[in-house]
Amino acid sequence: MFREAVALRQAVSPQQSQAIERQFRKQGFASLLRDNAEEFKKDGALVEAARCYAQVVQKDEAIAMLEGCFQHRCSSMVTVKAEPDFDVLRSDARFQSLAHRIGLQ
Repeated sequence: MFREAVALRQAVSPQQSQAIERQFRKQGFASLLRDNAEEFKKDGALVEAARCYAQVVQKDEAIAMLEGCFQHRCSSMVTVKAEPDFDVLRSDARFQSLAHRIGLQ
């Protein structure tokens, strides 16, 4: 699906699409996820940033983003327990505590 994503992106911004494809070829998908996480974080999209961090197993960053979202009362927090992107965090006591405080346990 990477090729389809790049093709879709190219329709909007050919230069950005080419940069994404070069980065993917040289540094892999994890590099793209880390960069996206930083962009989401900068833009205040904390759950999206957490999702990216979790997928590259940067648990501390992922939990920190979820905690920030909890503090800001993000409505998107209600699904974090069910989202597969957060599977890597489920055994972490900090994630379990957060899920409890949200009311998901």
